[in-house]
Amino acid sequence: MSHSTKKATPLTYDISSKPPSTILEFVMSKILLIFSIVLLVSCAPNQEEIKKQIDSLYAEVKSIPANQSCENLEGYQKLEALESKRSTSYYSDLSTQKINTYKTACDAKLKAMEDERKRIEELNKTGDWAYGSYVDDFGDKTGEGFISQTVMGLFSNSATTNSDLRVRMFISNADLNQERPSFRLYEYNGNNAVKGVYSDSNPVTCRIKDENGSIFNLTLYTAQGFESFSIDQDGKNKANVDALKEIIRNEGSVQFSCVEDRYRSTKYFFKLDFKYFGNIVRKFNEQLD
Repeated sequence: MSHSTKKATPLTYDISSKPPSTILEFVMSKILLIFSIVLLVSCAPNQEEIKKQIDSLYAEVKSIPANQSCENLEGYQKLEALESKRSTSYYSDLSTQKINTYKTACDAKLKAMEDERKRIEELNKTGDWAYGSYVDDFGDKTGEGFISQTVMGLFSNSATTNSDLRVRMFISNADLNQERPSFRLYEYNGNNAVKGVYSDSNPVTCRIKDENGSIFNLTLYTAQGFESFSIDQDGKNKANVDALKEIIRNEGSVQFSCVEDRYRSTKYFFKLDFKYFGNIVRKFNEQLD
């Protein structure tokens, strides 16, 4: 039984049969391919250069003072990223350890900075409070000042029910030790405050409820023709005046429900929030300096 064999014929690319332009394109493409490979190999850093680059970054990070936790954290994160990119692990264990250590310290530092920012921001808040100066009939400052709150409430009388009421509370010279709060009431949110009509004290009895639900009474009074209502602190009223002052000092809140003694259909209702009392007293005293 005979076997016939055939020699494999090598594949060839006969460029002699191609037009000159095609031959030139083929040769140039091969040259460009070889050039690109050579360029790529020559541009890629060798291990020695990579080690030198990583050592340089490590030395830079290591020079950062230990108390600069956030800067150290950022530095070791960069070192870790560079080693990951270069597929090396010269400092990988150290970087991991330092990142964990400095992240805890940096987070604590950032929290402390945020807490301080909020504290300073809180010191500048005044809530419903404002401060100003008293003036005489000619508009000139009298040399005395006040802190005050302006809030909206409701009032009712024989002619209206639950109409707008604007209330201003004043504490002269921001001094609760020497002064009692006084009030001005603006019915219909108008420009003219309620004035005393009669020759007596024009009393208005108020029930006051604090944020804990405790209720106590105070009496407001004003003279005929005057628009500022003071708090009666004679006799048993003094303890209740002191209770209101303590709520103000503690920056609490209260609700007022008031009724005119003479015309009991005239009623006033409003709320006061004393938050940031300490801030407004400080600001008032600073502007005097």
